[in-house]
Amino acid sequence: MDPIKIEAADREFVNKLHRLRSKLTHRQAQWENRSLRQSFFRNAPLPAALLLIVAAGFILFHMSRTSGPTKAGQPAAAPPVAKRPAVETPPGVPPPLAETPARDKGPTTRAASPARGPEPETVQGNIEQITTLACRGVKDHLPLGKGDTFQLAQASRVYIWMRVRSKRQPFVIRHVYYLNGHRYCEVPLRILYPRMRTWSYVSLQKAKLAGQWTVKITCKGKLLKTVSFEVNR
Repeated sequence: MDPIKIEAADREFVNKLHRLRSKLTHRQAQWENRSLRQSFFRNAPLPAALLLIVAAGFILFHMSRTSGPTKAGQPAAAPPVAKRPAVETPPGVPPPLAETPARDKGPTTRAASPARGPEPETVQGNIEQITTLACRGVKDHLPLGKGDTFQLAQASRVYIWMRVRSKRQPFVIRHVYYLNGHRYCEVPLRILYPRMRTWSYVSLQKAKLAGQWTVKITCKGKLLKTVSFEVNR
């Protein structure tokens, strides 16, 4: 065989071998790059979560430093909303009354300060108008079934509904219940707004609660109004 042809075949074989090695090296590099990218994206959520935690901590720290005591000339933060007063009943008597204060809708929308303070010095000068009546129920802060005579079998409760307009708040108006001339119980109703609707009620679940009822509306010991109703068996 011709040596020249053999040498040319050897060179061609060597060149093919080099090309094959270069292709293998290139594909191996591509595979390694792809593996690196996949491992990065698989582990990406953990660094992102750590970054979010650090950012949230920084924001909370900044807010805690900036929300310090109120400086002079700056508006004070809104005070917490006052809780409704608990119903007071005499010892030995089950709690028959409940009250649900409601702010009356009207042109005056100034919110009353819930901070405890002294009651107005003059009751008549502070209370501009007070309306009271007896009814069978209350819906949407309005009385239902107004009247002065109720049947024990038909009415399980009798409500004393009240609308109050006042100048200064807060203060307390009390509903003092009397049954046949004897004091039964007392309910304090805290007035928090310039125009407010609120009420109390007595549960009529026993036959001995039939009779003549009188409710005295008082403030600081002064009688404002009297509501009377009769409960028949």
